Amino acid sequence: MTKKMITFIQKMDLPHDLIIYDIISRLPIKSILQFKSVSKQWYFSLSSSNFGNTHFKLSPIYHQFPPVNCVFIQSGNDYFLYSFDEDVEKCDISASYEKGLFQLDIDFDGLFKDDEIIVVGSCNGLLLLLHSLLSYLIIWNPIVKKWSKFSYPLLKSCKNCAWGFGYVTSIDDYKVVRISQVEENILVHVFSLRTQKWKQIYDDKLDDFIFTLHSMPCLAGVLINETLYWIMNKRGGSQGIFGFDLASERFNEIRGLIPGDAYLSSFRFLGCMGGFLAMVRFTNRGDVSISILKHNGQIEYIGLYRDMDLRSCCAVFGFSKAGKFLIQSSDHELGLVDLSSSPKEYTRLVKFNEQRSIRVLSYTPSLISPDSEDVRCVPEL
Repeated sequence: MTKKMITFIQKMDLPHDLIIYDIISRLPIKSILQFKSVSKQWYFSLSSSNFGNTHFKLSPIYHQFPPVNCVFIQSGNDYFLYSFDEDVEKCDISASYEKGLFQLDIDFDGLFKDDEIIVVGSCNGLLLLLHSLLSYLIIWNPIVKKWSKFSYPLLKSCKNCAWGFGYVTSIDDYKVVRISQVEENILVHVFSLRTQKWKQIYDDKLDDFIFTLHSMPCLAGVLINETLYWIMNKRGGSQGIFGFDLASERFNEIRGLIPGDAYLSSFRFLGCMGGFLAMVRFTNRGDVSISILKHNGQIEYIGLYRDMDLRSCCAVFGFSKAGKFLIQSSDHELGLVDLSSSPKEYTRLVKFNEQRSIRVLSYTPSLISPDSEDVRCVPEL
């Protein structure tokens, strides 16, 4: 829709809310951001929380799990969005891959020093970041350039914690989950963005487990629908996968993904592949094995053999529109694996300075606001 068409709509003298919520809300984000400059009235309407939520719920990604074409990347105190377009002509796909990195301009008003913030969650265009030294959680939408911070004194009591972030449709609320271990006890705390309050959760299903972060300073749970997943160690030495239902706030053990020959593999982690929970592990031969748990309980396997040299991979992010899957192939590199080629083919997308490791999370662009009194807004027109 061009500006001429916007002018035409305005001349029709339609009610403002009808234009905003029945017409503009169905347009792509890029167009909407441009239309904020039409007038101050449009700017404030298109910047409102109500419009952001309406736009997201009208988009196809609200009703089905979308292909992955965008991720958020943190490298030290630098933040990036990486996206690509596989709808372009085949000869232009490589150019789309090469030009997909965009650095975000944010300093959080200079409140925080370098390398003290870690991204630990992503949901519906909102990012959850942790500042452990100052005991702050930050919820940020880089598309609308707004963020909120929330204090949490208990952060100082534990440096190694697991985190999760997700949305509960039935109560229209975003929740933050923090898991820590104090002596022999696993502690679970949940923060509601709607009430802005913390509470502790008790679940006897965790009694036989201890929480180990595999030498990672901060472990992000894998979000699928409205459940967060982590790998936990059992007291007997084996491992289990637990899911935390954000709506009921209860844990359930997930069976079938950790095979009986798990002792033949080393490091393993969880990921989301096409909307399904997946576990990635490395065999002693140097192969990478991906197990995907389908709705009917069946397990689908993907094997990446050692000649692809992907033993350093540390995250997977699901399938693109063309059926390739996005993979963090090392602490510094992001790439795509094409399963349809023979042999399977790996394409490097972006590589960062090896002096700094990167943290990568799937990201779905949206206009949803962090929605707090402490939100930092875009400068006036």
